[in-house]
Amino acid sequence: MKSIGIGEGVEDGFAKVTGRKKYTEDIVVPGMLYGQILFSPIAHGIIKSIDISEAEDLPGVHGVARNL
Repeated sequence: MKSIGIGEGVEDGFAKVTGRKKYTEDIVVPGMLYGQILFSPIAHGIIKSIDISEAEDLPGVHGVARNL
């Protein structure tokens, strides 16, 4: 039987409103790497070439992927 107008309890509601709830973005694993996707600023633009040398030389960069 379904009740109308009566809220159902939420198990993690208290953790959410107090900021204690853990989300996937909160998980840190030793040695974890982060990624970034960059898009063309021109809609429907065609990228003819790309120079990734500056990105590869930045401190903390482990690799640059392109042509995916």
